[in-house]
Amino acid sequence: MYSTGNPFGEVDPVFDSVSFPVNQKKEQGYIIPESILDAASDDLGEKQLRANAMAAVLAWLEGNDYSYEAIDAIIAGLSDLDEDGEITEPEEDLFNDLLTMVADALATMGGDEVNIKTFIDDESKEAGEKLAVYLNNKLDANDKSDDELITEYAVKAQLVLDATQKVIRNGKVTLIKKRVKKRRMTAKQKAALKIARRKANNSGARRKRAKSMKLRHQRNM
Repeated sequence: MYSTGNPFGEVDPVFDSVSFPVNQKKEQGYIIPESILDAASDDLGEKQLRANAMAAVLAWLEGNDYSYEAIDAIIAGLSDLDEDGEITEPEEDLFNDLLTMVADALATMGGDEVNIKTFIDDESKEAGEKLAVYLNNKLDANDKSDDELITEYAVKAQLVLDATQKVIRNGKVTLIKKRVKKRRMTAKQKAALKIARRKANNSGARRKRAKSMKLRHQRNM
């Protein structure tokens, strides 16, 4: 029933037919189920973890220090969420998750699984140098940019750097859980961490911009 709220309690023949409905319920917006929000949050978290892992690997490969200490410092820096120079217990869990993903990224790029385990579990400098030389040669022979590698790895796309790419059992290299060592980062390690953060945080935006510029060029815009 519709009413103008006539103070005399009678129907107004002019306005009652086009006035607002009495006691009309206000429409509520769609409420996203908690399970969907949780799934989206987990998915976003994993993508960021994977992006950070590949960025850490690429930053490590750019340097000339291929020791475990060098990549360990990058991973510790990325795990220090409040950037206070200390790794708390929750941040140490993140450190080990990121370390495992770094090993997976190295393997996905073509690194030998045994060599990766020796490099990380035994902190072998020889294994690190062997790994870095091999992967840098593969990257030099490939035309994919760092942004493409980071973005594709983040979304679990297959990184085809050559025909002999290895498939890792269960998707991850099994590592020994590590305690984060307290250390004062060197200037080189700080620079490598800065590179890794820049690569991880800006790869998607740069890749999107590069694609846009390529399309504009093709259209002679």
